[in-house]
Amino acid sequence: MNNATFCDLFCAAYKCPPEEFAERVLWHCLFPHARAPARLIWRLNRDYFAPDLELIEQVRDLTNPTDLRAELNDHQYHHPATGLLRKVLKVRPSGQRLLNLANGLFAAVQRHTGTNEPTLLI
Repeated sequence: MNNATFCDLFCAAYKCPPEEFAERVLWHCLFPHARAPARLIWRLNRDYFAPDLELIEQVRDLTNPTDLRAELNDHQYHHPATGLLRKVLKVRPSGQRLLNLANGLFAAVQRHTGTNEPTLLI
């Protein structure tokens, strides 16, 4: 069986090329109230989102939500939300939204295949 990665599942579900994976996941996982200020920050200083894009790239090739949760916990430990924009106003992706996204994608594959091993359906 060919194990599907988080990137494979996301790109299949949201019909995007793998090159757009990180950016699309970033925008999908932003707190809803943060989308407008995030657009402005994105235009002025994309480096603001560098730690978030780094996390998304780290979880790109994972094949289960348990490993994704471990990476997220590690990332949050090493990159805590600080400052007015990230901590108070939450202009950042939500870790819970990222987990929910991954859980939903992997669960859909498991329901479809009837196994605990996620596989890419082509």
